[in-house]
Amino acid sequence: MNKIILASASPRRKELLTKITPDFDIIPSDAEEVYPDTLNSMDVSLYLSNLKAKDIHSKYPDKIVIGSDTTVIIDNQLLGKPKDKTDAKRMLTSLSNNYHFVVSGVTIYNKEEIHQINSISKVFFKDLSEKDIDEYLENDEYKDKAGSYAIQGIASKFIDHIEGDYDTIVGFPTSQVKEVLDKILN
Repeated sequence: MNKIILASASPRRKELLTKITPDFDIIPSDAEEVYPDTLNSMDVSLYLSNLKAKDIHSKYPDKIVIGSDTTVIIDNQLLGKPKDKTDAKRMLTSLSNNYHFVVSGVTIYNKEEIHQINSISKVFFKDLSEKDIDEYLENDEYKDKAGSYAIQGIASKFIDHIEGDYDTIVGFPTSQVKEVLDKILN
């Protein structure tokens, strides 16, 4: 078994972590993703990343465990993964001609040390017509995506511009994670 464990089944996170190191195992956490209602929306992904990392670290205490979570926030409201196509349409309509925040929280356990990253980027959507949204929803890209879109996919055409780190929006702030891993491993 490798020294590093990614506590996520996300193919996007796997791909992004591969940019840093090819040597890691994937062991998804099955921790229940529940957070306190009183938690600030900007801190939810960090809280959930800790739940996931802590769960796997408790089983592999001698490994470096990386947990991650991403949230989409508009008007201080979290947009989770859509329940169905109607829910996805509602979310995309709210994002149209508007901006929102994408927050990727990462928690890294290394024995007794805990390192946390809360990376926030701002995404500006173009004005989308109902036809734009309906055509997008004809494919399954929106499924299992916070906010009902993947910036690295077909939905990239909806983006006017971003402020912040692109990898954070994809779901894993690569440069910040690399900084922490460099300190741990060197």
